[in-house]
Formats: sequence, C-alpha cells, structure tokens
Amino acid sequence: MNYKINRGNMDLSHIFIVITLVALAVAILAPFRFNINSLGQTVYSLMSGWSTNEGVNPSYVETSATMSKSYDMVVITISISNNGNNQLILGGTTIIGTAQCNLEPSIIIPPKSTGEITLSIYTMNGTTMDPITVNVGGNAYTSGMPQIFCYGSHPDLSGNNEFTVVFSTMNNGNIYVNVNQN
Repeated sequence: MNYKINRGNMDLSHIFIVITLVALAVAILAPFRFNINSLGQTVYSLMSGWSTNEGVNPSYVETSATMSKSYDMVVITISISNNGNNQLILGGTTIIGTAQCNLEPSIIIPPKSTGEITLSIYTMNGTTMDPITVNVGGNAYTSGMPQIFCYGSHPDLSGNNEFTVVFSTMNNGNIYVNVNQN
C-alpha cells in the first residue's frame, strides 16, 4: 500500500518502522529519570549563552567565603554546601573579581555535603600571579592538583573588601561566591 506525499511515495511499512523506532527509544530511555528543570536550564543556557538567574545560586546551594591578606599572599577560603540530589562539578571558566580564569581539573562536591576550597593567590604589588593554587577539603575531591590560570588582566585584590568568585558548573550553570575581607 502506497500513500502519495508531497515529496514522493512512502510505503506503509516505513511509517510502522518509524513508529517502532520512536517507541523503542522511549522504552530504552524510560528507566533514566530526567530532571526537567535541569534539562530546561541546560537547553536555555545553550541557546542564550547566559544563565537565567545571573548572580543567584540554585536553591540547593549555599556558599560562604572569607579572605585574609598578608604582604605577598591572599588566601580565600570558600565553603560550598550542596543540598541537592546531584553532584556539583566545578570546572572550566572561573571569574575572580573582574578577571577571567580557567580552573583545571574539575572539583566535585557530592550531593548532601559541603566542600571546602582554598585559593592561595601570590601577589606582587597587589596584583595576582599565576597560577592560583587550589586546595580542596571537606567532602570535595578532584582527580589531580587543581590550579587556576587567569588570562588577560589580573585582578588587584589589595584594595577590594568585597568581590565575587564565579565557578562554572558542568551543566552550564554558575555558582556565585561573595568574598569579604577578614
């Protein structure tokens, strides 16, 4: 049996094959539970390139940070609590104040836990020097020795009493940490 379609003939068996393949794909993917909110955020981020809630962390993430300074070093201690059901994977683009940087390798914070991240920043005349040493503690872990390299301008942290550190996550979101000086 053939049906005439605008662009040619299609056999009825082709229609059944397409329906069968779609049903098979649904049956195979059904056991995986998809987080619709996360999927929607990811699709939106891919389309627009920006986070929908710029400057606002997801409801399941809590952050705090302090900064202490010495003559040639700035130490930023960051605490990130992940109260969600999925792990947080921090990596890639990281913004410290106004400087764009890159964090490698990724840092993982498991669900229902808190990760401690310490950034040791060497300075010369108040300007940061590469690389920024990253130590992880609490329940956070990484596959290697994480470091942050900044490109372009390096921030002058000597006079800043408050600024924001932005970590990119692997699901195209951001984690915002407000840093206050001790």
